[in-house]
Amino acid sequence: MVDEEFEQDEEVGAYLRRSESWLRKFGNACRGIKVAVRAEVSFFVHLFVTAIVLVTGLQLSLSRLDWALLVLSIAGVITAELCNTAIERLARAITGKENPEIRDALDMASGAVLAASVGAAVVGLIVLGRPLLRMMS
Repeated sequence: MVDEEFEQDEEVGAYLRRSESWLRKFGNACRGIKVAVRAEVSFFVHLFVTAIVLVTGLQLSLSRLDWALLVLSIAGVITAELCNTAIERLARAITGKENPEIRDALDMASGAVLAASVGAAVVGLIVLGRPLLRMMS
């Protein structure tokens, strides 16, 4: 049954079945990130906030643990945004019609980005809050 679906669209089927080198997979992943960054305005917001957090962290001479927490939080938000963007693209490719199931999936993916962003903001406040207050006093 899966093979029949691949035969309907030979180009996609060939892409999914071919054995790729790790270098090619890495290149495809980088291309996916590039496409998402160019396609989604929200990526610019995330990248802008990331730059502010990184510069602030450098100014505050954070510990390795603090850096690890910030990097994991940033990675979580960017990963959630990439998944959300992929689901949006896939939904548009499947149908342009209103579909409550697809709408729910898109809303859930957006909710994942929101949850990751709120979690990252809390981590940012915990990690950067006290050193920033000390620096300002």
